[in-house]
Amino acid sequence: MPPTKPSSTTSQALNAAIVASTLAKEIGDLFPPAAAAAGVLLLILNTIKHLKTDQIECYRLAQRCLELLTQIKEQTEGRSDVPSSLTKNLEKFERTLECIHTQMKTFTERSWKSRLMKKGDIERSIEDLNALLDETATSFQIATLINIHYAIGDRTPMASLSSEGSSSTLVNFSSRQGTSSSGQSVPQSVLVGSIDERGLLIETRDSALSTDLNASPIGGSFDVLSDIDSRPVTPHDYGFQRTQSPIDSIGPDSSDSHDGSSSDEDDSLSDVMEDPFVDSVSSTRAPSMDALTVKDPLETESGAPAPAWREYHQSDIVLQGRSKIKDGWWGGSSEVSVYGRTVIVKRYVGDHSKKLWYRDLEILKTIQHRHLPTLVGFSTEDSSTRFILLAETGTKALRIFLRDESKQRDISTMSTVLLQLYQETLEVAHYVQEQLNLSDSKTQDYIEQASFRVTTDQQILLGLPSTELDDTISCRQWTLKESIRDVFIAALPDKCLEDSFLAMVNAS
Repeated sequence: MPPTKPSSTTSQALNAAIVASTLAKEIGDLFPPAAAAAGVLLLILNTIKHLKTDQIECYRLAQRCLELLTQIKEQTEGRSDVPSSLTKNLEKFERTLECIHTQMKTFTERSWKSRLMKKGDIERSIEDLNALLDETATSFQIATLINIHYAIGDRTPMASLSSEGSSSTLVNFSSRQGTSSSGQSVPQSVLVGSIDERGLLIETRDSALSTDLNASPIGGSFDVLSDIDSRPVTPHDYGFQRTQSPIDSIGPDSSDSHDGSSSDEDDSLSDVMEDPFVDSVSSTRAPSMDALTVKDPLETESGAPAPAWREYHQSDIVLQGRSKIKDGWWGGSSEVSVYGRTVIVKRYVGDHSKKLWYRDLEILKTIQHRHLPTLVGFSTEDSSTRFILLAETGTKALRIFLRDESKQRDISTMSTVLLQLYQETLEVAHYVQEQLNLSDSKTQDYIEQASFRVTTDQQILLGLPSTELDDTISCRQWTLKESIRDVFIAALPDKCLEDSFLAMVNAS
């Protein structure tokens, strides 16, 4: 009788036990931030043992987490100094593991009937967790940048290299290929980068990279040719930015001043980003970056909002509460925190989410107006849930704003406020009509169906046109001004306000 083939579940359980034992042995060698992440991973492995379904897929997810943790250990082994920037990245990884552990616990708490009925939901949850881990691994880029963390860390400013107060530090990336007669390594290829006054790598001076450097980005050595004259580097300085993403081509001109790219910028660093470390922990290859820019993703050096639109990962976003907006273009949007700044996230879900996401991005990149949503950033194209980030927070629906204000102001003051909002709406309506080349009828379709909100400084803010209007043909016997007037009349809480408002509109 042939020997019985061991079951897949038994084999996976044995592998999990081996993984857990190995991990437990190595935790003691890790520095505290990584040890905390390893502890959460042990909890995940212990939870998986009690799963009744989808155990294999959960083991594979845990194995990918372990591979990432192993890479961290290898890159930090023998080093006692830990930059705050690296600690921040490890804390993000720990939060990702905690999210995975929480989801695994919900799997174990379900009855067999619930697991059977919601098997599809469980599989989708595992896919989402894999995607979240992909994004965390991509944000690390640890194999390429770990030496930069230690090379420029949180150093104290020493010397100025520019009469204007800015400084430049040259970093020589040399591959370890070949040796001299004295036995010392001889660089076979050199990439010289410039570090600006904030201690950030901003450009390259030599675009001639050999394939040896591309094949071994981790094995390179770093020669700091001058000291850094800058403020202490913060964790935010190590975020990644794609200066020109594939989605930038949606706009009318990919070289537009708002795309954040520079004609002087050298994209030769894209070769360095071919990172075997990311390949080992990510099931899908991260797109190569045109350039590596490490800076605060939401602000320029002067502190003003950055003009570029950037890609963000779900792991960059911290929710601050559930959305209370149900209808209209703003429906489902909610306030979130991104690198300490509060913004609005609008998600796109459903059968046509990709089409809607592309459409809104195209409009927001094509037209910018103070009474239209301000685009801050957007998700990666391969994100499991696509989203955009908007600058306007604390807004109120037009009807609610007028109701609240009417309780505090007299009719004369309210009429003045209404007239201002009316004129702002007329202004933005003409702007949208001109920029999108809309007919009078289409512009009225947009205004009559738009989602009106009011900002904290009492300015009108319109959502984007609905896709339902694309296939609508309508004709009217009234003008655009009358359409706007009717929108405000419908939102008024008091008949007395209507009479006063109409009088001021007719007189204007």
